[in-house]
Amino acid sequence: MSQITYLFGAGASFHALPIVSQIPERLRNCIIQIKGYKFDNKVHNQDHFYGNNKLPPIDEILNTLVSDLEWLERESSHHQSVDTLAKKLEVKGDYNGLNRLKLALSVIFTYEQIRNPIDKRYDSFLASLLDRNGNLPPKLTLLTWNYDMQLELAFREYLNHDSLHTSRNGLNIRSRYTASNRKAGL
Repeated sequence: MSQITYLFGAGASFHALPIVSQIPERLRNCIIQIKGYKFDNKVHNQDHFYGNNKLPPIDEILNTLVSDLEWLERESSHHQSVDTLAKKLEVKGDYNGLNRLKLALSVIFTYEQIRNPIDKRYDSFLASLLDRNGNLPPKLTLLTWNYDMQLELAFREYLNHDSLHTSRNGLNIRSRYTASNRKAGL
């Protein structure tokens, strides 16, 4: 087998996640869900710690989250896509805005991946490539710039574990955001 590379781009997860034009509507739906969230004050008003830091009350966390999602919905409506907004924030050096955008996008994609089943196209794609032991061909490269984890979630279904970390390792995923690849200059 010669070297083969599959490129996953915008729309590869269309059946599970919103495409660019659907993001504002999905943001609105997520905001409505969070605003309607009811929680047990007895449990959530207790002191919770992350390391040595006391976490703010849950209602404060949810209000900040809603504010960030509403901000992304409003700001992205002035641009062709959230990618365009991200580039504008980067060029302007607005790293607080860029981090806010990344957090809000992470929330919306996580929310959508919890609500929706894995895109079936990933299942059939992996079934056509994996050997009997769940291994990909050695000369195969999968390249994606998508914001989701559909490939990892689908691959996890073929393995005898629930760990996304193990799925990422099994797919030999390298990201510019992992510490080892940042050191290597990837």
